[in-house]
Amino acid sequence: MHARFRPARRPPAGRPADAPEGEAGLLRSARIATHAPIGLFETDEVGRCRYVNPTWCALTGLTTAQALDAGWMQAIDAGDVQAVRAEWQAAAMERRDFTAEFRLRHPDGSTRWFGASARAVRDAAGVTVSYVGTLLDISDRKRSEEELFRYS
Repeated sequence: MHARFRPARRPPAGRPADAPEGEAGLLRSARIATHAPIGLFETDEVGRCRYVNPTWCALTGLTTAQALDAGWMQAIDAGDVQAVRAEWQAAAMERRDFTAEFRLRHPDGSTRWFGASARAVRDAAGVTVSYVGTLLDISDRKRSEEELFRYS
């Protein structure tokens, strides 16, 4: 069996390759965000949550309304919340990317490990206007690391 790839369409002359194609581009972006197999989020320039996708909600057990502003912080495990808050605030104040691994308490009572990354979005003048990020359940990896450590 051989993989088949179709060549990428080239954008019209004078149009950047990543420019949305009007309404179709917006619909495509919405479809991607809705169906992505990874949690997606967006914050404002100081780190207040403005958007989470359905996968983010499924991973955390929080609703969109619960996640907004700083609501997502309430789900962070008590042992991790201070470090995550400090790193997030430092990244936002320094206008740099954010990366962290931490535990979230799910409403069903379970605690799972997550890896989060957020990249600063800048305007044409280089000013940070928001952050776009991902949330990935890394619990299986963490368990494997613990097993390796235990048996080494």
